[in-house]
Amino acid sequence: MLAKRDLFQKVFRKIPGQVLEIAGALQREGGRVYVVGGAIRDVLLGIEPKDWDLGTTLEPPQVLSVFPGAEVDGIQFGRVRISGVDVVSLRAEGEYLDRRHPSCVELGATIEDDLGRRDFTVNAMALDLHAGDLLDPFGGEADLEGRVIRTVGEPEARFSEDPLRILRAFRLKAELGFNIAPEVSRAARNMAGLVSSVPGERCFSEIQAILLSPGACPAIVELRDAGILQVVIPEIFGDSSFHGPNSQRSTVLHIAKTVGFCPENLPVRLAALFHLAPPGGWKEASRRFGLSSKLFSHVKYLLKGIPLSTDADPGYVVRKILKEAGLEKFHDVIALEIAKSLAARGDAIPQTVVDLLAGVFSSRRYPPESYLKLKITGDDLMREAGLSRGPELGEAIEYLEEAVLRNPNQNTKERLLLLVEEWRKKRSGSVCDEGEKK
Repeated sequence: MLAKRDLFQKVFRKIPGQVLEIAGALQREGGRVYVVGGAIRDVLLGIEPKDWDLGTTLEPPQVLSVFPGAEVDGIQFGRVRISGVDVVSLRAEGEYLDRRHPSCVELGATIEDDLGRRDFTVNAMALDLHAGDLLDPFGGEADLEGRVIRTVGEPEARFSEDPLRILRAFRLKAELGFNIAPEVSRAARNMAGLVSSVPGERCFSEIQAILLSPGACPAIVELRDAGILQVVIPEIFGDSSFHGPNSQRSTVLHIAKTVGFCPENLPVRLAALFHLAPPGGWKEASRRFGLSSKLFSHVKYLLKGIPLSTDADPGYVVRKILKEAGLEKFHDVIALEIAKSLAARGDAIPQTVVDLLAGVFSSRRYPPESYLKLKITGDDLMREAGLSRGPELGEAIEYLEEAVLRNPNQNTKERLLLLVEEWRKKRSGSVCDEGEKK
């Protein structure tokens, strides 16, 4: 184990210049400045930090006097944001009455008090930029060496303050490959029900990180065994979702394996997670999680599966997917189908994907513009084919688009005008037939 000053130097060398400039300006104002948060953990693990946070003895008005243009969202908790860097005034906190926010914030705390309010020991270290030392009052560096997730203080107290920390423990395990300390794991199981008080948007931020982590597959099983996913995603993992303990266990394992076989792509992994959910499950969960309509629609499309019947032309199916959904979703459909097949049977490439790849090959002779857009406009159809604006025109365009997807060689203005005349006759005949039946 390296000495604390050696550890300081290891982290200090990685601090971006912009962060040091902000720290220097605050020090010149008379403040003591510390690097705090997960960046220290990541550097010591050899991981590139995603962001850097600073703690300071200065209070927010003093920080704003140095950086008047800083973002002040969160200033009531002593936090301002300067060029993407969070600067937090050292603070102690009152009780978490709403299981998320402290009832009061007392500025002017010591760095030890500030670190003592944090969640896990590996996140409760600080670099003292004045003294050139690593502060580690709770043994975070030793837990990094031992690859253990341990809370600062009693886990029941930390989880009661903010139950999202229960999910975060499993997220850190999935991302870092650590073990959760036995007392922390017991507390998480016993207090899993508290996660129901956490807003869906906050839960999803942790679920997203878990799904995109290297340890996503085992994390899903462990979260289900701990009774946490039943609370977070009842649409899939609620007790009524599967029948019998054996089917529950096998289904959870199948879902986890399907996610694990997917690329680290959020829509694909979400579709893998929900592919066995009851109808409406994805819609209900996405609403609770506050997801964007774009992400909701993307996953919804993947959950439909491949529209490939035994008598369908694979080339037509490929062109149809590309027109309806685009190239990105096409790739995602294939990735999901392969993952589902691997999880179910161990087949690397299922027959549906083989058929789609055959469709890709057969479609290569057609440039995308030959089937993605008609070579005739609605105005042309009204002017030259005598169609009226409204339902008739819409139905005609749908008919032509379908005909072109089946045979892109038909996508010429002359041929499309002939096709619309054929359609019109068929349509007229069907209308007459309906009239005679009446």
